Amino acid sequence: MRILILGAGKMGSFFADVLSFDHDVAVFDSEPKRLRFIYNTQRMTDPQEIKEFSPELVINAATLK
Repeated sequence: MRILILGAGKMGSFFADVLSFDHDVAVFDSEPKRLRFIYNTQRMTDPQEIKEFSPELVINAATLK
């Protein structure tokens, strides 16, 4: 399954780590620095990349401020 995770903070990186073992995972964050420690996934900073990835499931792990 193609899964997109919005937000690369504590929750987003946890989801990416766990789900990347069995699924094709991409992580989107508007701050590229947050993606430095995300492994075994596709890392995205441009919303156009989300459309190209075409996820089947989206997990919103972004902080609302």
